[in-house]
Amino acid sequence: WAVIFTKLLEGLNWTKTRSLTSHEYQTQQAFLKLFQALGALDVMLGKVASNEALSKLLALCQATMFQPEAVGDVHIQLLGLLETPALALDAVWVLNMNDQHWPPAVKLNPLLPAELQRSTGTPNASASIQSAFANIVQTRINQCAPEIIFSYSLKEDDRELRASPLLAIEAVQVLNTSLQTLAETLTALTTMQMLDDATAPVVLADEKLRGGTKLFAAQAVCPAWAFYQYRLGAKKIEMPVDGMDSMDRGSLLHKVLQFFWLDCLNLNNLKAMTSLQKQVAIDKAIMKSIEALKLKTNAYIPAQILQIEQARLGQIMQHWLNVELERSDFVVRDCEKTYPALDIAGISVTLTIDRVDELVGGGIVVIDYKTSSVVKNTSWADERIIEPQLPIYAVMALQGEQVVAICFAQIRTDITKFIGVSELTEIFPEVKTTDKQKAFKHFENWQALMQHWHTSLYTIAEEIKTGIAIVTFKKDSDLDYCDVKPLLRLPERLMQFENLQSKKMN
Repeated sequence: WAVIFTKLLEGLNWTKTRSLTSHEYQTQQAFLKLFQALGALDVMLGKVASNEALSKLLALCQATMFQPEAVGDVHIQLLGLLETPALALDAVWVLNMNDQHWPPAVKLNPLLPAELQRSTGTPNASASIQSAFANIVQTRINQCAPEIIFSYSLKEDDRELRASPLLAIEAVQVLNTSLQTLAETLTALTTMQMLDDATAPVVLADEKLRGGTKLFAAQAVCPAWAFYQYRLGAKKIEMPVDGMDSMDRGSLLHKVLQFFWLDCLNLNNLKAMTSLQKQVAIDKAIMKSIEALKLKTNAYIPAQILQIEQARLGQIMQHWLNVELERSDFVVRDCEKTYPALDIAGISVTLTIDRVDELVGGGIVVIDYKTSSVVKNTSWADERIIEPQLPIYAVMALQGEQVVAICFAQIRTDITKFIGVSELTEIFPEVKTTDKQKAFKHFENWQALMQHWHTSLYTIAEEIKTGIAIVTFKKDSDLDYCDVKPLLRLPERLMQFENLQSKKMN
């Protein structure tokens, strides 16, 4: 693959369309050297596919440190202790000369007997060897410039540090010792400044808001959550996974459903399929989805994991299509349609609707796929809608159209069903109308529910626009999936509340 990749680059006339600068030439040569390292992996990996070879090449690039040689009049050079400058130097500053770093620590080779290493005097074998080595290096440094400064740290956090015993203390230039650690700075007496963090800056006319419907969901649960995550851009550190994470698997299922219905188009075609034709259509959609995922993530996914995913997706699709067969006639109008700049009370958001169906008898149905274990729609009747995707689609993105039902499609290996609310009884199996569901009984009719969604969503949009960012929520479980929970400082706020209550009682 190293040879093939090189030929492909030559075929593209890579780096041959113009003369290269010095830095570009050095970068090119460093990159070509990595092909030798790639070829050396044959001993460990044997024969591999092109995508795995490309993944290994990317990993080699990321792990390789490269710095081009300086060009022109260079005044400052950053060198390692063992590097020798090409020119005479005016002055040298050697940093980090603490006793835990200099002489270097003993590092025995784990593959050779320790006593053998010590007796033969191999590098890194003993403290005396390291000390002799450090003396040689230090002597060379002392002779490379007329002015030499060795510096070391006095403290690390609250821990006292010492200079290397190889340094003559009187020859060391001790820098400003009045510098305080962060802990000392924070514990020093100072005037407290009280800031109200419940109000954020208003949304500017040209401000780009990320998050889409998730922004509205977070604002409905806790305004501070929405501000920190979607306006300030705070996010949690993702845990690395080997293979595919839950988000990748969910995206893959969305793609399978999209490709299947783009070919199938309507319920009549699904009913006309034989078992074999249905299986072929499912397998085709799965293969297209896997290829799309590979292009999107640009990462190597082991064949064993893809094989497991294919079997899982095939089983899920068979169960789910049986649920679809119980519906009344429909035609799939849109799959994964994006609305790039939807205006909601002056806030521009980007939305993607999983699916929109047209009913043969008139009206449209909006569907959002869910793969989570807990799916609820009761918040659609609340003053603050914490699951706002479908209501936003119904009254904002599809404003003016005849929306007669909105539903979550819960699709899992252990459960497949529709969860939602509709204007008519025969649209979905097991999905009831507003007057048949306890949460929606206080709405006079379907239009009243639609008006409630419109009012609630506009209220939340106005909160976002005006900068409402207070920490407030109904119950702790609402924050289970909050990525910025540490920024809410809940223990600190609880302590402040308890202190306030005790003062009132006193």
